[in-house]
Amino acid sequence: MPTINFNQARNFLNNITQKNKVAIIHDNDADGFTAAILLFNFLKNKKIESKTFSFNRSNPKNYNLKKFDTILIVDLAPSIISKTIQTIQHKKVFYTDHHPATQTTTQQITTNKKQTDQRIANSDQLAKSADHHPKDTQIPKSILEYRTKSEISSAKTIYNLTGGNKIFETIANLVDAGWTQKENKKIINKFLKKNKITFGQFNRKVMFKITRTIDYLHNKPKKAFKILKSINSLKDFEKLNKYDHKIGKEIKKIIQQYKTKKQKIGKINFFHFKAKYPIKSAIINEISYTSPKQTYIFATPTANNKKIISLSARNQTKKIDMAELLNSGIKNLKNASAGGHVPAAGATIQAKDLNQFKQNLKQFKYYKELRKSCK
Repeated sequence: MPTINFNQARNFLNNITQKNKVAIIHDNDADGFTAAILLFNFLKNKKIESKTFSFNRSNPKNYNLKKFDTILIVDLAPSIISKTIQTIQHKKVFYTDHHPATQTTTQQITTNKKQTDQRIANSDQLAKSADHHPKDTQIPKSILEYRTKSEISSAKTIYNLTGGNKIFETIANLVDAGWTQKENKKIINKFLKKNKITFGQFNRKVMFKITRTIDYLHNKPKKAFKILKSINSLKDFEKLNKYDHKIGKEIKKIIQQYKTKKQKIGKINFFHFKAKYPIKSAIINEISYTSPKQTYIFATPTANNKKIISLSARNQTKKIDMAELLNSGIKNLKNASAGGHVPAAGATIQAKDLNQFKQNLKQFKYYKELRKSCK
């Protein structure tokens, strides 16, 4: 697909009119929802109606997009959304994402430390690359793509293109480890100072509640979107207390299990569990923010297929590439895939391969560096 620059992306969005029938497809996490809300509000301010579709990784589906002539896709790796894109290539499609080129399958494993360092230091080269998609992903050339650096969340990209209220600007700069970027910290701290709230309080009163609301309403994404888009002030987050409390009880229970049942694979904190809600990412994020130098891999059965294990990895130091760590785990495993960012990544494997996955982790080429980073 042809890549476009910032001005071309902004012009595309600005040229959408009330005559267009617009659909927004987004990921079902905090970054995806925030990006979609910013787009929705931008269009609403222009008196343009739009309809949103949340993408569920555990239950992907083809959407009924026949009546729409303009499609906006945010925060979804091309390998995930490629089937949907194939069906809409004749329409006007704008696509933006920040997942790195190493969204991989078992056939495309990268375990070279030089490449890892290059990704961390020069991720802007990924943004400029015209051939950054996985080899097994074919995206039609008719789709307009605005590719950004890995460390820039999709929500921040959309905010820069469309603007929005200060709360969503702050969220956009914080999600997907954006808070670790110097430029983002200035924006976040300015908001925190003005509202007399600490970073920890913002995480607890805002970010945790957003994630928990999305998790609780995972089967009702339109309801979650409707609730979240109505937020205009910090006080409005009180609307999320009900979902925060219900998910919080489940998270508290699982965290207690983690303390007693986690497994140490070298210095990796490995935890395999089952939960009532899809809260793996919420739990691993909460724990990794508390001890950011530690490395974590959490595993749960997927909602619709208990024979498939979903994995999340975190290390907030960015010294060890979590996508490469998971790729080392899935080496030679059939029907396995892994990808993500340096501090955060995900993978899926067959449940029967879980023990082999754990054994493979011990063969990670930079296992010694991982041990050092966790001290």
